[in-house]
Amino acid sequence: MLQIDDAATLPVSLAELKAYLRIDFNDDDVLLARCLRSATNWLEHETERDIATRNWTKVFPCFSSRIILDRSPLLSVGSIEFWDNNNQQQTLTDYRVEGSTFRNPVIVIDEPPQTATRSDAVTISYTTGMPSSPLVEQAILWASVLFFEHREPEIIGTISSPLKLGLDRLIVNLKSGGYA
Repeated sequence: MLQIDDAATLPVSLAELKAYLRIDFNDDDVLLARCLRSATNWLEHETERDIATRNWTKVFPCFSSRIILDRSPLLSVGSIEFWDNNNQQQTLTDYRVEGSTFRNPVIVIDEPPQTATRSDAVTISYTTGMPSSPLVEQAILWASVLFFEHREPEIIGTISSPLKLGLDRLIVNLKSGGYA
């Protein structure tokens, strides 16, 4: 599987993070941008979901009647292209997506066409990411704040972190599909 782009569309912008932190200078922009991207990647790892909008391409040597996409939540299937028996490139339009677009979406093809014998006979392009919501944005803001405020390897004098506890609760909600 190949990721086409590197999360060009993050749910929270640098300007939104700076406003949230009440920072009106540019000295820390590089660090804040790194914290924002790291927070998004960390949340994606914790929730096992793509939060940022990402484009993917998956290649197969032939069709199957059920193709499981291993990235979610699915926003759209861009195209399903294949090389037919005459080695001519074709686009498949007769398919449906079943199951949850949130977890392990499945492309179902009732009558898979015959393909040429080649390792790249079938190519599926699709887009994943969570729809923008206040819950997703808040989780990214909180995680970014944690990364920014605790950028040193050692924290002295802290006993508990209500922000971290709240973030943990948000992660559980996002992981279970409650991102609306």
